[in-house]
Amino acid sequence: MPTSNKVEITFTSDDRDLIKSLQKQNDQYEKQLAKLDKLNDKSKKATKSQKDGFNAASIAIKGSTLATGALLAGLAKVISLNAEMATSARVAADEYERLGKTFQVQASLKDLQLKPAQKRIDTVANAMAVTPDVAYATATQLVSSGFSVHEATGPSLQSSLSTMKANNASGNSTDSAELVKSMAKFLSANSLDKTSANLDRVGRSVFSLFQSTDLQLADLSALSKKGGVLANGLTVEDQLAAQSTLVSASLPSDNASEALGQIVLRLGATKGDKTVATNLAKLGLKPDDVDLVGESFSTVLDRFSGGLSGLQEKDRASVLRGIFGDSAISPFGILVEQRAQFNRNLAQQANTEGYTRAVDVATSGRGSAKIRQEQELQQANLRFANDGDLIGQQIEIEGVKNSGFGVRGAGQRFASRGQRLIFGTAMNLGFEPSTAAKLAISPWDAGRLNLNEKLLYQNVVGNARQAAAPASDQLLERMVQAQEETNRKLENISGNTKPRPSRQIKRNED
Repeated sequence: MPTSNKVEITFTSDDRDLIKSLQKQNDQYEKQLAKLDKLNDKSKKATKSQKDGFNAASIAIKGSTLATGALLAGLAKVISLNAEMATSARVAADEYERLGKTFQVQASLKDLQLKPAQKRIDTVANAMAVTPDVAYATATQLVSSGFSVHEATGPSLQSSLSTMKANNASGNSTDSAELVKSMAKFLSANSLDKTSANLDRVGRSVFSLFQSTDLQLADLSALSKKGGVLANGLTVEDQLAAQSTLVSASLPSDNASEALGQIVLRLGATKGDKTVATNLAKLGLKPDDVDLVGESFSTVLDRFSGGLSGLQEKDRASVLRGIFGDSAISPFGILVEQRAQFNRNLAQQANTEGYTRAVDVATSGRGSAKIRQEQELQQANLRFANDGDLIGQQIEIEGVKNSGFGVRGAGQRFASRGQRLIFGTAMNLGFEPSTAAKLAISPWDAGRLNLNEKLLYQNVVGNARQAAAPASDQLLERMVQAQEETNRKLENISGNTKPRPSRQIKRNED
C-alpha cells in the first residue's frame, strides 16, 4: 500500500475563531499604517509648502530691495542729470547774457530789440561755424565801426567772418574784430558805404593778396591813413595791388603807403606845375596823359615805362625827381619796373573762386560740425535756464533777514537753509522754480500756502526779480523800501506816544 506525504490539518471551531481574530487585528494594524502614511505625506507637503513660502518671501523681499535700490539709484541719476543740465543751462545763460549785453550797449538797443538781433547773430555764427564769443565780438566791432545793426547782425557779419575764415584756412591767422576794424577804416578812407557788398569787395581782394604777396592786415591801416589822397586817383583794387607790390619789394608798410600817396598827389597836380610839365615833356608825355583822369594807374605806369626807356640811365633819376620829389623816386621806380607784378596783383583780386573755395573748406568737416553742435547744445540748454538759482538764494536771504538772535534765530536760519535745500532738490527733480519755491516754503502741505507763507513766497519771487533789475530801478526800489520803513517806524512811535490822561484827571473820573 503506497504511502503519501500529504498532511491534513483539521481546525476546530476554536481555531477558526482565533484565526479570524488575528486577521481582524492585522487589518486594523494595516489601517493604522495607512493613516500614518497619510499623515507623513501631509507633513512633508506642509514642510515643503512652508519652505517654498519662506523661499518665495525671501525672493520677494530680495526683489523688493533690488527694486527699491534700482528706484533710488534711478532717482539719484535723474537728480544728477537734472542738476547737471541746470548747471549747463545757467552757464550758457550767463555767457549768453554777457555777450548780448555788450552788443546791446554798443548798438543802443532796447531789451525788446535785443532778442531778434541775437537770433540773427546766432544764425550767422552757426552757418559760419564760429563760437558765440567770436560772432558777438565781430558784430560788436561792426557796430562800433559804424555799420548798422541790420548789417552788423546779418550780411556784413557773414562777410567779415567769411574773410576771417578764408584767411585762417590759408595759414594767415586773423582776428575777426581786428579785421573788421581795419576794413572799416579802409572803407571810410575811400568814402565807401559800410555794407556787406563793399566788405566782400575788400575782403576778397585782401584774401587773394594775402595768399600771393606779403600784404598784411597792417597794410589796410597804413593805406587808410592816405585814403583821402589815394581815392582821388586809384581804385580800391589799384591801391591794394600797388601796396602789395611795394611791400613785397621789402618796403615797410607805412613807407610804402606814404610813397604811394605822394605819387598820386604829384600826378594829380601835373597841370599847374611847370617843372613837372617840363620833365614830363622829356619823357614825351603831357600832364593829361598821367593825371589819372580817364586813364588807369596801370596805363600811367606803362606810359612812364615807355618814356623812361628813351632816356639814358643817368638822366632818369633827375627827371623822376623833378616830377615826384626825392621820397617817391625809388618806390615809383619799383612800380614801373615791376608793373607786370602790379598787373598780376590786380588780376588776382578779380579771381573769387579761391576765396569761395577757402570759405567752403574752412566751414566744413568735423571741426566745423563740432562747433555747430556745441552751439546747438548751448542753445538747447538755454530753454532750461531760469531764475532758480536766484530764487534759491533769495529763500535763504529772506530767512536770514527775518531771523532773530540767540537760539531761536539760529533755528530760523537753519530752517531757511533747509528750505533752500528742499528747493534745490525739487528743481533737480524737474519742478518749475515757482512750484519748487512753494514746496520749499510749505513742504508738509505739498506746497499749499497759508496767508503768511504766501507773503513770504511773494517776497522771495519779487525780490529775486528785483535783484536782476537795472540800477535805476534798484535805486527807486530802495528809496521806496526806505520810505516804507520810515513810515512804519513813525507809526510805531505814534502808537507808543498817544496822550494818556493825567493822574489828576483819572482821580476826578474816579
